[in-house]
Amino acid sequence: MRFASLAGAVLVAAVSSAHAQSSTRAADPTSLSLALARAAPGDTVRLAAGYYEDIVLPVRDHRPAVVIDASAATVRSLTIRGTAGWAWRGGRIVSPLPPKVWRNVLIDNARRIEVSGTVLTGGHTGVVVTRGSEDIVLRANRATGLQSDGFNIATARRVSLIDNQCTDFRPIPAIFNAKGKMLKDGTHPDCIMMWSEKGQTPTSDLTITGNRMSGKMQGITHFWHPSLGRGPVRNVKVLNNIVDVSWWHGINMDNTIGLTVRGNRVSSIAGARSPAFPFSPIRTWLKFEGTGIVACGNSVEDFPTGPGTKPC
Repeated sequence: MRFASLAGAVLVAAVSSAHAQSSTRAADPTSLSLALARAAPGDTVRLAAGYYEDIVLPVRDHRPAVVIDASAATVRSLTIRGTAGWAWRGGRIVSPLPPKVWRNVLIDNARRIEVSGTVLTGGHTGVVVTRGSEDIVLRANRATGLQSDGFNIATARRVSLIDNQCTDFRPIPAIFNAKGKMLKDGTHPDCIMMWSEKGQTPTSDLTITGNRMSGKMQGITHFWHPSLGRGPVRNVKVLNNIVDVSWWHGINMDNTIGLTVRGNRVSSIAGARSPAFPFSPIRTWLKFEGTGIVACGNSVEDFPTGPGTKPC
């Protein structure tokens, strides 16, 4: 009995100590930098309602992650560079257009990062994950009113994009003459776009599931550009997404090693046409190329018997 009592006391003390080490820190625009710098693993930093300028998370290695509750905040931009163990939740990130800001959120050479439940709007690109970032979760975010892409993944590994939305993009249109020749190019929005870079760790181990995209954009894409020396992307799962867009590339995965495409719904928005003469109707496709590909059980409205539509 004495041993049991002693063991129980040790357990209670350990639990109490763990709770004591975690705390919730309130922060406003003037105190946020100090609150982030002092946050300990497992803490929550809660942002007061208000407007915050460009936020740069400090270089730390938190285990467990520090949670930033931004649900009441509006932020100009968020940079997560060379740091680890942060979970950003909620709020609105409203960025100006370039050259002032190029993306709402930059995740650069970072690890164990979550961004969830956040509205990304106003600027050029929603989220960029790049330069060897690992173990990244982008969940239930809404990219809307952007000029270019929703989510870019480049030279990153173990990235999950789950239940995000892309809507109401506002691309710069290309300009064509009466014969359909392009005079000036515009932006080419994609909801989710990935690529590898020459001489860097290939983009790999991506899970893209439950996302919804609708409007003036392409859907989920990897375009191979051999002239740039870019290699393949590897081990990508594209599952149960809804793609209803105004361009041909619904799901387009070039030069992929290890790809699963299953349970997606792909369609073109009603009345979508090419912006150049002869203004042909858009027929949105699912296309893939590479090795180790499993593609089945997808619904493609404009190509109902095309690649990837057979039952699994």
